[in-house]
Amino acid sequence: MKRLTAFLIACLVAFTAMVTPARAFLPVPIVVAEIVSASGVYAVGVLSGLVGVAGLYLTLKDAQDNQVRIPLGPNTNNEPPAPSAASSVSPSSSNYYCTTQSFISSQCFQDAQSWCSYYANLNWGEGGSMIGSTCWRRGIAGWVGADPAYPVTDNSCPAGYSFSGGSCVLQNARRATDDKTCDILLSSGQFATADDMNCGATVDGTKLAPMIRDGKVIAYGTNSSGQPLMWEVTPGSAKYTVREYQQVQTETQTQVQTKTITVDAATSEITSTEVQTSPGKLETPGSQSVPTQAEPTTENTPTVTQDTTKPIDKITCGLPGTPACAIDDTQFSNRDDFSTPNTSSASDHLDTLKTGVENSKDILPGINTSWLPSLLPGSTTSCDVIPISFTISSGPAAGLSGAENLDICPHLDVIRQILGYLFGISAVFYIWRSFTRSNEGA
Repeated sequence: MKRLTAFLIACLVAFTAMVTPARAFLPVPIVVAEIVSASGVYAVGVLSGLVGVAGLYLTLKDAQDNQVRIPLGPNTNNEPPAPSAASSVSPSSSNYYCTTQSFISSQCFQDAQSWCSYYANLNWGEGGSMIGSTCWRRGIAGWVGADPAYPVTDNSCPAGYSFSGGSCVLQNARRATDDKTCDILLSSGQFATADDMNCGATVDGTKLAPMIRDGKVIAYGTNSSGQPLMWEVTPGSAKYTVREYQQVQTETQTQVQTKTITVDAATSEITSTEVQTSPGKLETPGSQSVPTQAEPTTENTPTVTQDTTKPIDKITCGLPGTPACAIDDTQFSNRDDFSTPNTSSASDHLDTLKTGVENSKDILPGINTSWLPSLLPGSTTSCDVIPISFTISSGPAAGLSGAENLDICPHLDVIRQILGYLFGISAVFYIWRSFTRSNEGA
């Protein structure tokens, strides 16, 4: 029965190992990207304002305030400063006994053996030997134990400190301080991970952490939209190059936007910035990895794929980080043959039309409007005939003129009554419509 149970457990373990996928990265959002200089801190979001700044190091921070700081030059002043820590602290002391099992070759055991010899000669008149944590002597009845055993005081110091002169003296502030910051330092001109309590032995995406690949420092996470985001700092004898790769998802295409910052290695001055967008993708690493792994693979390094020869779908333009707005005229076959039209002939034709419009007003009949008030209901204005006259001063009929009177006075009372009824009916209809609309909105 026991053999059967063991067999079943072994099968279950083997099956789990085969079907369980490798632990994948779960990158955290990178919420801050800044360049620190002697004159201040500059956000990387506004690239145009960075040119001319003497950058010392790049600071990246995730949503849990974990930081990565990377030098932007080969000089020691480009290295981020160590955190502050107390120069010395008190040790923690504890007493224990030397034993042959643990300290047979140590100074502690040698001191205990000397004490045992002294104790045996003083009390027994013969030599003794340390066995375990007890001093023994050879007697008639055999070995006899002697107490007390030899006591020893141990003074231990916290990480980053060493015991000296009765206290713990600071040796490494980065090992002593939990500031949630992992620093990259310089070793013979190359990037190296600092001996820092916040720089883990592996990188699995649970917090922002640096990876050194082929001499470059890589930090991987996501942007505010949850899309993959990667920072890469490449050292060089003449320049340091900082690149931000950010995946952008449009309605029709997956793109990678690349921001490039170039830093002069000698002066640490930012000389140029550039933004480029092309179709591509940012691939997430397959599993956790060692930060200083020399050979980059898809399992321990994020991968950027871009096709700069393929056009992008320009959903938006003219905004920061987007392409400039432009009209695509490549579909017009004769676009190169276009020339500015001659407007002199068109101007002459427009002048002729203008002259004709100005002269046309002279052929319109002249109508005296003094008779209009007599049409209003209840008007006491006397009725006058309506004179109509016209004169043509230009064109083929120039000089032709005429005049006629229109007499509506015999029918004026009927016209006033008709207009009065129209005004009354219109007023009633307007009041009714206003009332029904007010009820509809209630």
